[in-house]
Amino acid sequence: MNINQYIKKGNVSFKHLISLDGISEYDIAEVILSAREFKNKRAVHEISTIYKGHYVLLVTKPNLPRSSITFQVAIKELSGEPIITSLSGEQLESLLEDTHYVKALAGSGLSAIMVCTSKSADSNVFHSTSTVPVINATAIKSPLEALATLMTIADYTPNFKGLKVTVVGDLSSGDYSLLTGLLKFGADVTLLCNESERPEQSTLDYLSQFADVKITNNKGVALKDADYIYFAESENGIFVSSEDLSVCPNVKIMSSVPVCKNLSTIEVFDGENSLITKQTENLLHIGKAVLALLQNKKVK
Repeated sequence: MNINQYIKKGNVSFKHLISLDGISEYDIAEVILSAREFKNKRAVHEISTIYKGHYVLLVTKPNLPRSSITFQVAIKELSGEPIITSLSGEQLESLLEDTHYVKALAGSGLSAIMVCTSKSADSNVFHSTSTVPVINATAIKSPLEALATLMTIADYTPNFKGLKVTVVGDLSSGDYSLLTGLLKFGADVTLLCNESERPEQSTLDYLSQFADVKITNNKGVALKDADYIYFAESENGIFVSSEDLSVCPNVKIMSSVPVCKNLSTIEVFDGENSLITKQTENLLHIGKAVLALLQNKKVK
């Protein structure tokens, strides 16, 4: 898809955003173009009032301050009122076990609920009972992070068809929204990982409906002529040095945040081809776009 050729409609077909499964490439494009509009408005200090008089809840953990900050800024820039519920692991488990309480939260005047914990599954509890839109904002491996990455790529390369993207690290325990989005847009995706980090076959079978994902532990094969490299998380992943990047000297560097220092060096993450800071900025605008597009959705 060439995202610059997509005609924005101002609406999406989904009512919750838990992952990019079942989300069309057109809905993804809609979110990205909406986020661009919010980014442009911010640049000229234009205020959006779309959430004026509305309350949005963030359910999170105390050890995730970045998410809380981004959330508060996003809601304030929409003229809404952010409410943060910061819970310890035990408190969060108790909340998730009480579906009646979750229903009561949704019925207390909220316009949306964002869930940012360490497990994507936590948002499913709210999704299954909530009468207002639920957004999975799980730290690092959320559809919002994936959309911010796709938006950043589109800023530089609007046509994804044939684009070579190499993903380094372990995605086996996380959300596959990034791979789903890349494949739906027509990019060629290669995973550079050890056998222990290889995705489950069921995941590969799901992704194959869009395109096949190439998997290798050979750095030369994975990096050659790559247009973008995305560093995920990993405890024992394949290390990519600046010398390894000689086979793709113009490659742009992207990463989950905080960056995984087991996979490369600060020289790579902070180099002139790094887009990590832009990804972080775009995450704010993606959050605003999703909230705006889901406003007033009748969920149940």
